[in-house]
Amino acid sequence: MVVDPPAATSLIASLLGAANAHSIHRGRSFWTELRGKKSFSGKLTILDNPLRIRGLASRYYDVEGIAAKPFVLIENGTVQNIYADTYY
Repeated sequence: MVVDPPAATSLIASLLGAANAHSIHRGRSFWTELRGKKSFSGKLTILDNPLRIRGLASRYYDVEGIAAKPFVLIENGTVQNIYADTYY
Protein backbone atom coordinates (compact mmCIF):
# COMPACT_ATOMS: atom_id res chain seq x y z
CA MET A 1 0.00 0.00 0.00
CA VAL A 2 1.27 3.46 -0.86
CA VAL A 3 0.11 6.22 1.46
CA ASP A 4 0.59 9.99 1.25
CA PRO A 5 3.06 11.13 4.00
CA PRO A 6 0.53 13.28 5.93
CA ALA A 7 -1.97 10.39 5.87
CA ALA A 8 0.73 7.94 6.96
CA THR A 9 1.55 10.15 9.92
CA SER A 10 -2.09 10.14 10.98
CA LEU A 11 -2.40 6.36 10.58
CA ILE A 12 0.73 5.64 12.60
CA ALA A 13 -0.25 8.15 15.29
CA SER A 14 -3.62 6.40 15.68
CA LEU A 15 -1.92 3.01 15.86
CA LEU A 16 0.71 4.04 18.41
CA GLY A 17 -1.53 6.31 20.47
CA ALA A 18 -2.75 3.31 22.43
CA ALA A 19 0.71 1.73 22.80
CA ASN A 20 1.41 3.19 26.22
CA ALA A 21 1.39 1.74 29.72
CA HIS A 22 -1.24 4.20 30.96
CA SER A 23 -3.85 3.02 28.42
CA ILE A 24 -2.96 -0.64 28.92
CA HIS A 25 -3.11 -0.33 32.72
CA ARG A 26 -6.63 1.12 32.47
CA GLY A 27 -7.73 -1.58 30.02
CA ARG A 28 -8.33 0.92 27.22
CA SER A 29 -5.87 -0.40 24.67
CA PHE A 30 -5.89 -3.15 22.08
CA TRP A 31 -2.14 -3.54 22.73
CA THR A 32 -2.76 -5.41 26.00
CA GLU A 33 -2.45 -8.90 24.54
CA LEU A 34 -0.12 -8.10 21.63
CA ARG A 35 3.33 -7.96 23.28
CA GLY A 36 5.50 -10.81 22.01
CA LYS A 37 2.95 -11.88 19.39
CA LYS A 38 3.10 -11.49 15.64
CA SER A 39 0.16 -9.18 15.11
CA PHE A 40 1.07 -7.28 11.95
CA SER A 41 2.57 -7.97 8.53
CA GLY A 42 6.08 -9.42 8.70
CA LYS A 43 7.18 -6.44 6.61
CA LEU A 44 6.27 -3.94 9.35
CA THR A 45 9.03 -2.65 11.64
CA ILE A 46 8.56 0.54 13.70
CA LEU A 47 11.60 1.98 15.43
CA ASP A 48 11.49 5.13 17.57
CA ASN A 49 14.95 6.64 17.12
CA PRO A 50 15.14 9.87 19.15
CA LEU A 51 18.81 10.32 18.29
CA ARG A 52 18.22 10.87 14.56
CA ILE A 53 19.66 14.24 13.64
CA ARG A 54 16.88 16.68 12.68
CA GLY A 55 14.31 13.90 13.08
CA LEU A 56 10.79 14.47 14.31
CA ALA A 57 10.92 14.70 18.14
CA SER A 58 14.69 14.09 18.23
CA ARG A 59 16.09 14.45 21.73
CA TYR A 60 18.96 13.35 23.95
CA TYR A 61 16.81 13.08 27.09
CA ASP A 62 13.14 12.35 27.62
CA VAL A 63 10.77 14.50 29.73
CA GLU A 64 11.85 12.61 32.87
CA GLY A 65 15.55 13.34 32.30
CA ILE A 66 16.42 9.79 31.25
CA ALA A 67 18.88 9.40 28.36
CA ALA A 68 17.03 8.65 25.14
CA LYS A 69 17.93 5.60 23.06
CA PRO A 70 16.49 3.84 20.00
CA PHE A 71 13.40 1.84 20.87
CA VAL A 72 11.87 -0.98 18.78
CA LEU A 73 8.07 -1.05 19.02
CA ILE A 74 7.29 -3.55 16.28
CA GLU A 75 9.87 -5.76 14.60
CA ASN A 76 8.95 -7.87 11.58
CA GLY A 77 5.29 -7.72 12.60
CA THR A 78 5.89 -8.77 16.22
CA VAL A 79 5.14 -6.30 19.02
CA GLN A 80 8.33 -5.96 21.07
CA ASN A 81 7.65 -3.07 23.46
CA ILE A 82 5.21 -0.39 24.54
CA TYR A 83 5.82 3.13 25.76
CA ALA A 84 6.13 3.35 29.54
CA ASP A 85 7.33 6.02 31.93
CA THR A 86 8.88 5.52 35.36
CA TYR A 87 5.44 5.62 37.04
CA TYR A 88 4.30 2.49 35.17
